[in-house]
Amino acid sequence: MADDTAASGAAAGSDDGAPIGVLGGSGLYRLLEGTRTVEVSTPYGPPSDPVVVGDVDGRTVAFLPRHGADHRFPPHRIPYRANLWALRSLGVRQVLAPCAVG
Repeated sequence: MADDTAASGAAAGSDDGAPIGVLGGSGLYRLLEGTRTVEVSTPYGPPSDPVVVGDVDGRTVAFLPRHGADHRFPPHRIPYRANLWALRSLGVRQVLAPCAVG
């Protein structure tokens, strides 16, 4: 099992840190300003997509599209552990995960 210190250590020397993470649909990209893309490797394989870090109302937010930018992951194939590890490695402490069905 992976330990939490490796994840927190990744954010310590990084300018890509964000205290808030959002796991959501690709429509949420337009909420972010001043974005940059961050490639994160995890012990669980790659996350759904690179993490996009940007600002929302002056707060730094890390956004990760749950199904990938092109919706390539069906719900039963989403790399949940990799996604959360990637966010945590960027300093995320709170995760918002809005969703819709139908």
